[in-house]
Amino acid sequence: MSEDISDKIDNDEWEEGSPKFFECPDGVKRQFNCQSGGGYAQWTGGWEHSETGQIYGISSWGKRKWRRDQQQKLVTKDSILDAVPTDGFVTLKVDITTQPLKHEMQEQMCWWFEQKDIDTTKLVPIKFRWDNSHGAAYRLKNGPQQGEQVYEPIPACIPRGYYEGILEKEYLSGSITEVLTKTEYVTETDVTDIVMIPTGGN
Repeated sequence: MSEDISDKIDNDEWEEGSPKFFECPDGVKRQFNCQSGGGYAQWTGGWEHSETGQIYGISSWGKRKWRRDQQQKLVTKDSILDAVPTDGFVTLKVDITTQPLKHEMQEQMCWWFEQKDIDTTKLVPIKFRWDNSHGAAYRLKNGPQQGEQVYEPIPACIPRGYYEGILEKEYLSGSITEVLTKTEYVTETDVTDIVMIPTGGN
C-alpha cells in the first residue's frame, strides 16, 4: 500500500463508505468501515513514523494509553538460592527496571512491528483523539499478549482515509526504548510484588 512503509502489511484499499478488511496487530485482518469522523473522539496512544508520517495504533478504548515510569522488580532464581539468612532474615538482590514511557500494549505492537520489518527507532510516541468508527471487539490470536481483549479496535497501520478524524495529535517526550536498571536488597518479607525469573542451570 502507498500509505505504509512495509509491503508485509495486508490492508485492503480504502473505499469511502464501504466495509473493508484491515490488519490488526496480531496479523489478522478484520472488518472496518471506511468512514472518517463520527466517532467518540476518545484519547488514545499510538506511534508515528518520523519519515513517512504513517500512524499506528491498536484501539480507542481499554488498554490504549501511554504510561510513564512503569516499574518492575525482578529477582533471579540464583539470587534466592544463594541468599544467606542473617539474624533470621533472608536478604535478596532485586533488579528494578523502569521504562520512562511504555504503551499498555507495547509488547504486542513491538512484536507486530518486528513481523512487518518496521524500524522502531524511527517511531515516535503520540496521543490523539480518535474521532472515527471502530471495529468489533476481539481477542488477540497471535503475539506476546495473545488472548488479551481489544476493545473498540482500530487498524494497526491506520489508513490515510481516517486521518481527518485524528484530532489534537500530541508528541510525547521520553524514550520508548530506554530501560533504566538499578539494584536494591530487600528482605524476603518484601517480595510480594517481585517477579522471579529463572537463571543458571536446572
